Amino acid sequence: MAKEAYYFSHDANARHDDRILELRSEFGWEGYGLYWAIVETLRDCSNYSYPSNARAGLALSLSIDKSKLEHFLNTAISLGLFIEKEGAIYSESLMRRMEDVDAKRRLRAEAGRKGGIAKAKLKHSSGKSLAKPSKEKKEKESKTEYTTSVFLTDSEYGTLVEKHGKEKTDWMLAKLSNHKLASGKSYKSDYGAINSWVVDAADKGYRSKLLPAYSSGAIQNGPLQGMIM
Repeated sequence: MAKEAYYFSHDANARHDDRILELRSEFGWEGYGLYWAIVETLRDCSNYSYPSNARAGLALSLSIDKSKLEHFLNTAISLGLFIEKEGAIYSESLMRRMEDVDAKRRLRAEAGRKGGIAKAKLKHSSGKSLAKPSKEKKEKESKTEYTTSVFLTDSEYGTLVEKHGKEKTDWMLAKLSNHKLASGKSYKSDYGAINSWVVDAADKGYRSKLLPAYSSGAIQNGPLQGMIM
């Protein structure tokens, strides 16, 4: 494939789940599709949850009448397909599955960090620079979409976390994501873009106490695991 694809799987018999059948009995197959569209939206949100007071925006993004979405969400919540608590709407099943995904991502990042440390020690002890990887090898190294439209290798992400900490790193990824989505601009290397200007923007964000805003608006992406709510 010329471009790396991202997808999610779900139980093959999801349409027969009792709660889904209840939903389909009232909204038909349109409701089934709307249900999964909301699940995908939650996957793209910070903390995998959507603000309860932003239903109008959700209706707009899904191209559906607000009153119809209100009725649909209230029904899905009453069936236990979604949870509304403390000002947020989320799926318990999605939360559980994303915990596994995030745990694996942290392990890969930690492995990349340890690999970087080991290489640095070897370079220091030998007094010689390690051979740089060939262009062909770099091209084969896979990248993960850590946030919307921001692609990094696991070792690149691990290096950023080691140098700047996870919170600041995730802020920088969200900053670059928002910039690319708003401007339509693309970079040959998102890692290079982060090191060239996003780091400075992050430092300014810390000094002006803008960093907490990330927790309410950052988008996080990655492979979505199969589920049935």
